[in-house]
Parts: sequence; structure tokens; C-alpha cells
Amino acid sequence: MDDFLALLRPLKPIYIEDKQLGGLVISPEGRFITWRLTKRAADGRSTVVPSYVTESGFTKDIPGRTKVGAPLGSSTAFVYDRDKDTVITILTDQIPGIYDQPDYVKDYPADTSQKSSKKSSPRNVTIGSPLWSEQGTHAMVDIHSQDNKDRWLMLLDGATGKLSLVDRQRDEAWIGGPGINRGFGNGGNSGWIDENTFWFQSEATGYSHLYKVDVTTGTRTALTSGSYEILEASLSRDKKRFFITTNEVRPGEQQFYQLPVTGGKAQRITTLTGGNLVTLSPDEKQLAILYSYTNRPWELYLQDNRTGSQPQQITNLAMSDDFKAYPWRDADLITFQARDGARV
Repeated sequence: MDDFLALLRPLKPIYIEDKQLGGLVISPEGRFITWRLTKRAADGRSTVVPSYVTESGFTKDIPGRTKVGAPLGSSTAFVYDRDKDTVITILTDQIPGIYDQPDYVKDYPADTSQKSSKKSSPRNVTIGSPLWSEQGTHAMVDIHSQDNKDRWLMLLDGATGKLSLVDRQRDEAWIGGPGINRGFGNGGNSGWIDENTFWFQSEATGYSHLYKVDVTTGTRTALTSGSYEILEASLSRDKKRFFITTNEVRPGEQQFYQLPVTGGKAQRITTLTGGNLVTLSPDEKQLAILYSYTNRPWELYLQDNRTGSQPQQITNLAMSDDFKAYPWRDADLITFQARDGARV
């Protein structure tokens, strides 16, 4: 009863001033509230793209994004401890490598501000919304640097606001890729298998693959590997298997698989050659598949979510009779070896 009454206690107002509120998350037991305040850059102008084909016949401006290289806004993350009635700022100077500059800075002329400036302040980062374990034992935050060179997975201590490193990926080209979204979300495909085991995707090998880590010991395990990408991944409701979409068969082809949370051999479920965009039914027993091939537009299929089941075509709307009558060519897919030895 006391805990219930505590939840009903009014919270003090917290003013955001001229900043934008985002990433509001409450811990499972209701003690900690986290959020992010973002301040736009002083010169936050956006580009415009002219649209010449309009209903009126007059050119129309389409609002675009800010220019690449323009100053970006800054964000700060906070934790409110309801028990202590205290607001804590999550400090980014505790992040390992936060002062590391991108390698390209070494190529700048000596008199440029980027090279000559003192490294007295940490790089700007975006701290994603915390992912809490089911019982609230741990909170994982996905942090990306604004220069797109670093990504950190860090445990957040709600009582102190302290961060502790779980995994760091640095890429002098670009942090991102399938399942590793950048921005104000939680960072991509990730979550808790159990109270101490967190799963995520990483391009540490050059390909986006599935990993899990025991946050109590720091032991990281690769669940998939090879010269292909995990394009989509989700954990089953019973947390015993992953549902993954990969291009393992060949680049450009998407197939759906089931994979035990312990790793090992993935079982392929879809059978149609080409693109299979899968949506699971709520009970995870059936698949709705948007399927297409090089000379066949998208159509909808249904299939049982098990190996050996056959897809049943539901729609036949994408091709008219005239379209079907034309002998559309089945394109030949080829590979060749680039100068660096990679297959293209």
C-alpha cells in the first residue's frame, strides 16, 4: 500500500526551457525516469528541394534536411530519482574514448580550428533511451558520437547516473548498417534475453552480425558470423529463439530463419528465391510475406512459421494481364573480383 501511495505522489515540475523533450522512459518499478533535452544549432536552417512536377504546374519547395557538415544541435540526458527527489545529469566525459578525434583530422592543415583546438571538451554524442531488463536490474543505453565514428553500449546506474562500458565499436568510415540504426532511438535491434544477458547487432567484423553479452561478467558471444548481413532480428516471446532475415544465400536476396538464443545452425523458413519481407503473426505461428523477384512485382503470401511449410499466394494484384503477357527477362546476377580481392 505504501508503494502504491508513493506512486501517486505528485512529481515536481522540471522545466525544459527552449529545448526539445525526447526519450522519456520510466524504469519497471517506477523509481527512475530518464529523458533527453535537445537544443537545436544556432543556425538550424534546412535545405529546400524544388519539385517541378506539381498539380498546379508551378514549382514547389520541399523542405529538406540540414546540410552535411553544418553545426548540429546538442543533447543532454537526465535521470530523475523519485525516491530521492533528485535530478542527475548523465555526464559524457566518463565515456571511454570520448576525446578521441577522427583520423581524418590528422590530414587537416595545421592552422584549421579542427586540428589546433584543445581537446578540453568531450565529443557531442546522442544517448539513446534506456532499455531496462524486465525486473529493472540493469539499464542499457546505446550511445552514438555525432561524428559517426563511435558507438558505445553502456550500463546506466540510475541512482548515480554513472555509465559503465559493455561494448565499444569504432569505425573510421561510418558507424551504422543493418540493425544498427543511428539517432534518438535505442540504436537498433537489441534487448534483454534474460535479466543479465543483452543481445545486439554490431559490424565489428565488417558485417552486421548478432551478439549477446553477459553484463555481469562482460563475456561477449557471437551468435552469427560470415560474409553476410543480419538485416532484421527479433527475439521470440518465449525468449528461446531469434527470428532473423539475412542475405546469406547471396547479396540482394532476403530469407527468413529461426536461430536458437544459444547460437548454432539457423533454420531457414522461407523458400521463394528473391526478396522475402516477413511480418510475424502475434502468436508467432504464421508469416505474412511480401515477396518479389527480378521480374515479378510484390505480392502477398502466407506461410506457417516452420521449416518445410509452403507459402500460399494471397494476392494477385501487381500485374495486369498485359504485364503478364510480356516476356520480362530474368536478369543474370554476376560477381567479379575487385582490385582489393573482394567479390563485387
